[in-house]
This record gives sequence, C-alpha cells and structure tokens, in this order.
Amino acid sequence: MSDTILVTGAAGQLGQRVVHHLLETYKVPAGRIIAATRDPSKLAELAAKGVATRKADFDDAAGLVSAFEGAGTVLIISTDALAVPGQRLKQHTAAVNAAAKAGVKHIAYTSMPSPDKSLVTFAPDHLGTENAIKASGLPYTILRDAWYFDNFMMSLPHNLEGGKWYTATKSGKVPYITREDCALAIAAALVGKPENKTYTLTGSTSYSIADVASAVTAITGRQSLPPAWAMGAELDRAQTSISLDPNAPSYTEQVDQDLANIAKYNLPLSAYRLEAWDAMSTDQAQQYADAIRKLGLHPVAYFRSFVSTQAHGGGPVPFHEALDNGYVATTAAGKPYQFVSPEEEPAAVIDYSIPQAVSWWQQRLSGALDLGFDGFIRRAGDAGHALRRRRERPVDAQPLPAALPPCHPHPARPLRRRPPRTRAVLLQPRRLQRRARLDRRRVRQLSRRRAD
Repeated sequence: MSDTILVTGAAGQLGQRVVHHLLETYKVPAGRIIAATRDPSKLAELAAKGVATRKADFDDAAGLVSAFEGAGTVLIISTDALAVPGQRLKQHTAAVNAAAKAGVKHIAYTSMPSPDKSLVTFAPDHLGTENAIKASGLPYTILRDAWYFDNFMMSLPHNLEGGKWYTATKSGKVPYITREDCALAIAAALVGKPENKTYTLTGSTSYSIADVASAVTAITGRQSLPPAWAMGAELDRAQTSISLDPNAPSYTEQVDQDLANIAKYNLPLSAYRLEAWDAMSTDQAQQYADAIRKLGLHPVAYFRSFVSTQAHGGGPVPFHEALDNGYVATTAAGKPYQFVSPEEEPAAVIDYSIPQAVSWWQQRLSGALDLGFDGFIRRAGDAGHALRRRRERPVDAQPLPAALPPCHPHPARPLRRRPPRTRAVLLQPRRLQRRARLDRRRVRQLSRRRAD
C-alpha cells in the first residue's frame, strides 16, 4: 500500500492549511505529499518545498483517475460548485469513482454536521457524497466540519457598517470552529489508519448570534443592533414618498407594504411619517395613525413651509386660499412670490410675519392632531421643524415633542446640540416672525438679482 497522501483543493484556504500541518505539525516528508488543484501554477510555493503538484479538475472524470494514481490516501475537499443544483454532488461522485479506479486505499472527505437532518440547501450534496463513499467499499474517514468562525469575517464589515445583524437562527446556537482547527484535525486523520468512521468537528462551546454580536460589541465598541435613537432622526423614521410614476403602486398600497415589512422584520424605528395624510379621508387617516401606533411607532404627519397645487401640507385649496387672503410672501413689487416646487408645481411661501397667516396655517395643521397624529415633521430649508400641540394647553407651555425620535440618548440636552436638519422645535409666533423676516429678505434679494 502506498503511503502517499493526495490533497485536493490544495490551493484553497482549507487545503493550504492541511498541507501545512502535514509538513510542519506531523512532519510528513514532502515527497509523500501530492497537492492537487485545477490550476497547479497556484502551488508554486509547495512545489519549491518538494511537494508534488498535479492538476485535478472535478469536472474531468478521466483526468481525475490520472491525478489520483499512485496515491494511497486521497482527501476530497468539497467543492464550491453551488450555482447549479446537483453539480457538486456529480463532481464528488466522479472523484469517489476515480479514487476507486486509481486503486486508492483510503478516502477522506470534508462534509457538514448532520447532513441527513439539516435544512441547509447544500446538505443533500454532502449526504449523497457520504453515501457514495460508503458504497464504494473503500476504507474511509468522513470529517463533518462545523460552521467556521472565519466565515464571520465576510459579513462583519457590513454588519458593523450598518449597525445591524440579520439572522434566521433566532436563539439557536452553533458550536463554531476555526478553519485552522479543522485543518489540524483533518491532517491527523490523513496520517492515521482508516477506521471507517465519521467525525464531527466542532468547537467546545455553542454560541447564538446574540452571543457573537455581544463579543463583537465588546471588541469593537460598536453596538451591533443599536436602539432606535442611535440611528439618527433620518434613519430612525420610515416614510413612503408619493410617486409621480402613473404605473407605480398607489400611495396607500406602498404604505401598507411599508407597515407590513416593519412588522415582519421588527425594524428598530420610532416613527413613521405619513406624507399624503391631507389627501386622505378623515377615516382613512385615522386608520393609518392607529395602525402605525399599534406597531409601537409614533404616527407623524408631513408638512411644508409653503403651499403648492400638490396635496403636500395643505393641498390645492389652501394654495389658492393663501393667495387670495394675502398670506404669502411678496416680491419687492408687492406681488405674490411664486416658485416651482420639487414636484414642478406652482408654490408660494407662507408669510409668518402676518398673525392671521400664522393662525390660519396652525389651524390647518392642528386638525391632524384630531386624526391621531403625534406631531409634524418638515424637511425643507436649512432645518427640519416639528410642531406638536394639544388643545388643552398653549403652545408656549409644550415641551420638546417626545413623538419625534431624538438623535442621541439625551433628549434633554439643549436644542443647539442636535445636528442641523433634524432639530425639533416649536412653531412659536416669535420664532415664526423671525424666520419670516429672513424669508422676505431672501425673496427681495432674489427679486433684485432677477431684475438685474
């Protein structure tokens, strides 16, 4: 019987470490080792150490027989041919048959734990290969490698970047093991005598994804699944925008899908912003506010500091009503200043220096509170503003709106500490008048530029 050991996939991560331990740990002479892979040019370093190299293409059955000739023990490392169902099992079966034809006396194979019970899609490939080995009549050693710790290195950068870790295991635990430990155990099996046994290679402790995430947090200082406030006001708040595409689903259909996904994936949000609340019927708006609140979120209505013919923050009627009553900012010539909104609709800015305009606008918005919304949010200009008002007490007595998600875990900090574009302030008359003066100044500047 030949004592030569052939390792397939020797250019891969596991194959390289198996050959390393054969040479360095178990002191197998280089002349007794054959490293095989599809591209032998990748094995130049091993060849320089005296290890024989051969081409072994699992899609070439005849070539495998030639590759395995003269080997006493062959390690079949499972391939990565997962794109085409059944291809990997076909490759493995060809390798087993080639080993039998080449006169190999011992087959070792890298499988997975419990392939007969696992729901993993590629488990049948491993089970079929194990059965083919046993049916060949050749002495064998099957090594069922548990999931590698090393595999986390592929997903961790994305998890850390997004601050979330998605898993289908729930609280299930896995006895993860390193690829290095598996390589050492496989090398030991190759230098030992074949015993027709199956070994499951696992770590000494089982871990859930929550355990792993906690360890990552301790090492990196980054919380893998942050609370809602850590995501910032923009990411902490979900919304669906109105589509101008006539073929797109309706706005309410998109909202329904949003709410279903939030419930399905348990997204860590604090609020849902309903953009077209003013275009809905009273009953429909109340139903959505209730549905949002049942998900543990704050229903927040959207509004703008201007009115347009689009149903955003006032709809088409308030646009003409504001113009007719003189509630909009004017140009230097005294004419209503109009511009084109992002939706390419005529729009006008509310003049907050006019008390009647302020009262009119607040009455328009405060009606949404009766529909069940917890507050308002605006994204326009240089800062986002929110208004929350209760009829039983005046605006001046209302604290910062708790309905809006804070940007940090200390919502009691001074307002100026919050990032721009996400601050939550009250629409108080003085503040509105001060902003209106700035708006009029900008309008006059634009008018002069256009006149020039």
